[in-house]
Amino acid sequence: MPLRNGEVSFVSAKSKKDACLLLDEFAEVEPDDLHPVSDFMLSFKLTDNGALEVSEMGEDTQELFNQTIYPVLFQARMKVDSASEATPQVKSRIIREAVREETRIPRLEPCKSA
Repeated sequence: MPLRNGEVSFVSAKSKKDACLLLDEFAEVEPDDLHPVSDFMLSFKLTDNGALEVSEMGEDTQELFNQTIYPVLFQARMKVDSASEATPQVKSRIIREAVREETRIPRLEPCKSA
């Protein structure tokens, strides 16, 4: 699911092959890196400068991000959330874990026939 640069994409498709073809517009994807999602819910809002950002996620969607897409980052944030305050050291730890998450994500090969 996550791309090498840390981004994640979602697509509605009938098959993994179709999903690969559609996602090829953004990046190269391998069918084994695709996962079906049954309950997906996001809410967006406009920022003051007109950009679109996620304002809320459904419970199942949040769990998908925490457990499947970015588990290393989620664990780091859980440790930080249990700290009494976000000190510079705590913020630094989140940054280190975000970098670690990027290196955990394997480099993807081009989509093959599925």
